[in-house]
Amino acid sequence: MASRSAPTTATLDDGDYVGRVHAAAESTTAVGAALARRLVKESGGRNTEARRNVLTCLIAAGRALSHAEIEAQLSDTDLDRVTLYRVLEWLVEQSLAHRVGGLSGFDRAMRFAFSRPERRSAHAHFQCVQCGTTMCLDDVAVPALPVPVGIELQGIELAAFGYCAPCSLANRALAAENSTR
Repeated sequence: MASRSAPTTATLDDGDYVGRVHAAAESTTAVGAALARRLVKESGGRNTEARRNVLTCLIAAGRALSHAEIEAQLSDTDLDRVTLYRVLEWLVEQSLAHRVGGLSGFDRAMRFAFSRPERRSAHAHFQCVQCGTTMCLDDVAVPALPVPVGIELQGIELAAFGYCAPCSLANRALAAENSTR
């Protein structure tokens, strides 16, 4: 998950910093849109605006998103809920996205994440129990699971949960503040 925070030296009137942030965001979106266009085209399916927009949204997010989060991010398009469900299903069928089940009981919402072409193997997921951020742990391999004869596995989900870096930092700061009172 790529996280961008303002440098501590930036000031409110630092127009140069704001300009750089906007330029970086536009550049990231343009790269994601170009990648989405290429991947949808290479899939052999219809290269529709809805498919490109949803895939671009997942690429840009850098984490798993729920239906509601995708709807909110694409609210300025004419994408309706039914089309969103169909597009997500198609992206999963094409291995351009994958489902991430509701982990740790945070909200049990199904989420979807971009499946990077170079990393389509089974991997673990992490969900923050405080804010719900859900992300792929691409470098954590899912172990082979020996099963009894006759069982056909459809998949294995390896889930980790706890506090993401921002929530952990905020919790430590709050604890430190409370301990000085």
